[in-house]
Amino acid sequence: MGRLSINEKKVIDYFKSKKYFKEGFLKFGFWNRRIKYILNNQISKYELKKLFYGLVSKNYFNSKKIANKVYLYQFTDKKYKINIDLSKPITLIFD
Repeated sequence: MGRLSINEKKVIDYFKSKKYFKEGFLKFGFWNRRIKYILNNQISKYELKKLFYGLVSKNYFNSKKIANKVYLYQFTDKKYKINIDLSKPITLIFD
């Protein structure tokens, strides 16, 4: 895992402060608009895609394929973990 560039660091810090790791899987367009906002629209489409897919390759995003050529992305924070207590029983009631 390489070092983050200045723009990548800005994006990651903003996403962590807004707690986007709780949002779940979202389309690239959502992340596209957020990154443009963070960088004040001073980034070309090519640079934006390069930045985003660089973060995906550095494991800051999980990806999930839902259809042919359609992916959803989830921001991940390594410090934030969801703890599920599997010792408690779950009761299902069918009517």
